[in-house]
Amino acid sequence: MTRHGIPIQVLEKLTKDFKIPLGRWGTPEEMAEFISFVASDKASYMTGQIVNVDGGLLVHSPSIKFD
Repeated sequence: MTRHGIPIQVLEKLTKDFKIPLGRWGTPEEMAEFISFVASDKASYMTGQIVNVDGGLLVHSPSIKFD
């Protein structure tokens, strides 16, 4: 059982089915690191961006088509 109450087997199957290129789900800490970065002065030159923090899932998803 994961700390979020999801059985490990379910999480492993979802990871395999989704084919996340990095091979795992992101952690809350990784999301917090990204949020901290974009909220900091280090990201002061970034404007109007859409950044997917998804381990490459969007780029490699066969169900998403780009025209």
